[in-house]
Amino acid sequence: MNKREFLTTGLAGLVGSMFGGTANAASPQSMQGIVVYTLDVGSLPPYKAEAFIDRLKDKLSKEKNVWGEGWGFVIQPVRPPQETKVEIFRINASDSEYTRVKGEILGGSELLKGAMPKFGQQEVYKDQVKDYVLMMLGAPVVKIELDDQQLDLCYEATVFDMNNYAVYKGLAGIEALPIVGHSILRDGALARAKIMLGRIRNQLAGSGRSLQREGRADYEMYKRRLRSL
Repeated sequence: MNKREFLTTGLAGLVGSMFGGTANAASPQSMQGIVVYTLDVGSLPPYKAEAFIDRLKDKLSKEKNVWGEGWGFVIQPVRPPQETKVEIFRINASDSEYTRVKGEILGGSELLKGAMPKFGQQEVYKDQVKDYVLMMLGAPVVKIELDDQQLDLCYEATVFDMNNYAVYKGLAGIEALPIVGHSILRDGALARAKIMLGRIRNQLAGSGRSLQREGRADYEMYKRRLRSL
């Protein structure tokens, strides 16, 4: 590797550099390299931070590559006390060197790997998914006739599905699935919750059939997304 440069900047300047708003200090016209954008997502909940990063990646992929040909990008979310910055990895024009350095960068952080939570970390993530399910069902504005045990079941059944699928694909388990697995897990838990809530409301007032149908359709979409991994 020839050189590693660091540029600490504000979020506005960082987004500007991502989309061509600032000059290329390195001007890497004839070199290959990797630009690591580190974004301080503050106190955003994990699913909102993930959505924010996904939107930036999508926009970046549609913009002209201001760094020139042969450059790759990594966007890494962090929380304080870490701060927003750009790291520029200049690399000799060699495919093997580029691959090696990219592997080192991606191997340095679970966030960069985009891995699902390990089973030892699932309790915190479970609460986040359950909160997401309740909000998508209308809480706290709408009364949701599901207790904590039923929400646990929706989450754990979906984790069980995804873990079995990961093993079937030859992976170590759910934590080896890519970062898109987070949204698939949420969608699967939400689909199960809709079906369960629809059944309960149908028994209580005969008004849950449409929610059940919606839940079944969402569950089929969840299974298709899971099989696409």
